Amino acid sequence: MSLRQDFYSAGFLPNSEDSRLIPHSPLQEVDRYLNRSNYTWASSEIPQTSSVSGLSGHQPSSFRIIPDEPGTGRSQAKLTTDFWKWSYSIPADQSPFNDTTGEFADVNQSGSVFFLTGALFVPGGADPAEPGTTRDIEVPRGKEIFLPILNVEWDNAQLQAFFGNFFRDLPDNGILTPKELRNLNENNMQTATDMFFKIDGDTLFADADWGDDGLMGYRQVTPTPKGFNYTIPENNVLGLPLEATDNGRGLIQGGMSDGIWINLVLDPGYHELSFGGTFNFGSINIDLDGDGLFNEPGKEVAYQDAFKLLGKFETGVNYNITQL
Repeated sequence: MSLRQDFYSAGFLPNSEDSRLIPHSPLQEVDRYLNRSNYTWASSEIPQTSSVSGLSGHQPSSFRIIPDEPGTGRSQAKLTTDFWKWSYSIPADQSPFNDTTGEFADVNQSGSVFFLTGALFVPGGADPAEPGTTRDIEVPRGKEIFLPILNVEWDNAQLQAFFGNFFRDLPDNGILTPKELRNLNENNMQTATDMFFKIDGDTLFADADWGDDGLMGYRQVTPTPKGFNYTIPENNVLGLPLEATDNGRGLIQGGMSDGIWINLVLDPGYHELSFGGTFNFGSINIDLDGDGLFNEPGKEVAYQDAFKLLGKFETGVNYNITQL
């Protein structure tokens, strides 16, 4: 049986049994200011700037992590929706997901935020960017950067296209409600390990697993109850035929996202970023209704059977950035 599924943008790589923040990292202090009860930054007292030594003989550089502003027009949860709409709208042959050099990083970028992508894995489709892929890019003056460490986006159009054979005997072919989609995303993210983010030799976190206190301060989920809509072109990065979309012309409704994201500003100059993590789907447990009971007969077992076949997915990306 051939399985096809969109899956995640992100990067991944190291393996370590130490899932704590690197001791004595300058940005470790940031974690002390996180409000862990709602995954937002607690106050304007956060140390905003870290000066670090440049790599590869370049001059020292600095950056600033931008705190989230939930409930405002520029919340990072909203930015995740903008990210998916932007990335899915780009034809596969120009997709930043598949980019191995950085030449497509600026395709269709607009506004005050510059999105970075990791890799996108589509079984049966184009090969994802190899672990360790390095992209050389320029970021325009005055733009923030927004990037996914590790994340997932699911909607019923994708699930039916990629896993439909697992659900054919279920009522309504296993279509998920918005609540079930959110729970499925969290079940996916609960398998995440080895997440890392480094910038100019400084480590924000390393070898982190889902649920680590510091890491969860960067978690964002789709803010709208029924998800978001997006449009794909005929030659889309998901490999979906347009007839599989909700209107037969590329519209997909009810997208839901979950994951770890970073919003930052770089000083002008040269910077090196790397980020990623690992999904361990072979150990996934499914709780679609959120009752705390996993892999119950019927829909939950069917979804577990589908996702377990994906095994382990790890990747990692590096960016050499010239901030103008």
